[in-house]
Amino acid sequence: MATIDIKSIFNAMRIKILGEDNVHLIHLIDKFYSYKDRKRRKVLFYSSLIITGVLGSIIFLFFRTNYTLQQDLNTAIASQTFLEIQGRQYTQLDNQYVSILSELARTNKSLDLVTLVKEQIESLAVEQFQVSNKALKEPLPPTHSLVDDFSKEYVQVSLTNISLKEALNFVEEIEKLPYKLKVENFSIKPWDKEKLYFDVTLKILAYVPTRGSDATTP
Repeated sequence: MATIDIKSIFNAMRIKILGEDNVHLIHLIDKFYSYKDRKRRKVLFYSSLIITGVLGSIIFLFFRTNYTLQQDLNTAIASQTFLEIQGRQYTQLDNQYVSILSELARTNKSLDLVTLVKEQIESLAVEQFQVSNKALKEPLPPTHSLVDDFSKEYVQVSLTNISLKEALNFVEEIEKLPYKLKVENFSIKPWDKEKLYFDVTLKILAYVPTRGSDATTP
């Protein structure tokens, strides 16, 4: 592989500019001293201006380039720090999400939704009610994040002759259970206007793990 001879290149440039044995430089010096004093002063003055301008431009470009590079470096460091923080937060949230799914799968693995709802209604001393004989299945949308690990089951519930407070207490107690149940299609109709009692219908939904799914990956 050929190597570059810096010294030879420098000498060639020196000869090109100054001439052999500095003949060009000597000629310029002789010509300068051939001028009258006033013209020499002008030459010196304008030469000084040109040299000062060139040096000033070089210094300005140096500091401007240095400032730009420093700004780019600061931006890169800030972006890296931001990405590291976001990465840690994403990992933390992802771990929490996986933990929630795993817990939900364990909790709802043997869930008997019909029995659970009936027991909850009876614990609140609601006397007149109807619950679906069995839990019904409802498919998850193909784009749902849980579609590979869970299916959706629900029961229809009718509560008769209850107060609004009792109905709201029932919904609250259902959603407080560890099975992550969800109440939908809540409907209320007057049963006894004078005593402010109502007929309430609603759907109680649960996510249950599909067979063979570990539900540990989002």
